[in-house]
Amino acid sequence: MKTFTIRDLERFSGIKAHTLRTWELRYGIPNPCRNGVNSRNYSLADLKELLGIAILNRNGYKISRLSALSPGDIDARIQALSDNDNRQLKAMAGLLVHMYDFDTLSFEAVLDDCLATMPLHTVLDGIIYPFLLKTKLFWQGNRLTEEHLVVTVIRKKIIFAIEQTHTPVTRERTVLLFLDGTRQLDLALLYTNYVLKNLGIRVIYLGNDISVTNLETLFEMHRPDLLYTYTSGKTNIYFDQLVSLMSTRLPQA
Repeated sequence: MKTFTIRDLERFSGIKAHTLRTWELRYGIPNPCRNGVNSRNYSLADLKELLGIAILNRNGYKISRLSALSPGDIDARIQALSDNDNRQLKAMAGLLVHMYDFDTLSFEAVLDDCLATMPLHTVLDGIIYPFLLKTKLFWQGNRLTEEHLVVTVIRKKIIFAIEQTHTPVTRERTVLLFLDGTRQLDLALLYTNYVLKNLGIRVIYLGNDISVTNLETLFEMHRPDLLYTYTSGKTNIYFDQLVSLMSTRLPQA
């Protein structure tokens, strides 16, 4: 069964760890289990409860009042929040719970509902982007099973957003987007593609597993003005080769 640390809850809920310890001591919320070294372990149910409490707390509910409410009362109050900011918070909470519950269908349903009822940029910038940052899936991830299940869904939604972006190219500069062959997620690369297209910037998107030889050919054919990539600390040789190639073949970039 999936468990979370107090730092996980802090990252997902936005409530500081010391505040969570105070709430636990005074109100019994949340109520973690303890492992052999007396560290707090939280269940998925604990995470779901805290995410709901965090939303209401942001809306002015005191923890002393929330601790006296039943789960049904808390859910009813959350559902009554219908403004855009709270809809985004509720969507984020749903995505987190569905990911760790391995419920891919419900995960995608949350995003589809958002795409059907919110502006595209709100879904990308206000929900998907912060979700990727909170789960650390923007750059590399941790290769967990639940991550693999949702990465494919998110890739589809970002690609959809890119395809729906029809901003005319108004900038003269061209940006080349690519990744090397290491095991990195391309979600940040796709998101950058979406952002640049919205800004009217010409993009050449190569994706991942791009060798230095591939780049040498592209440099000669397209002469990009800017290069955007990211790489792990274990691939310094690739980075050194890239810098050397740029200095000789594309010094103005």
